[in-house]
Amino acid sequence: MLRKILPHVCIVLSLVTLTFLVLDQFNPTFFGKPFFHVILLIYCLCVLAFSAIAVARSRRKKTRR
Repeated sequence: MLRKILPHVCIVLSLVTLTFLVLDQFNPTFFGKPFFHVILLIYCLCVLAFSAIAVARSRRKKTRR
């Protein structure tokens, strides 16, 4: 059950973090250093991509059964 829920949770949390990055553009004291923004953006995009792949693979396995 955790394998089914975890990719969806990762997608939601990465979208929330990306929203925080956008909000930081309007309130610069929210996160701090620009280097942190770049690392956080790369991390969020990677988590989003890998979670989407995991969800797609699990759906493919359901249709094959």
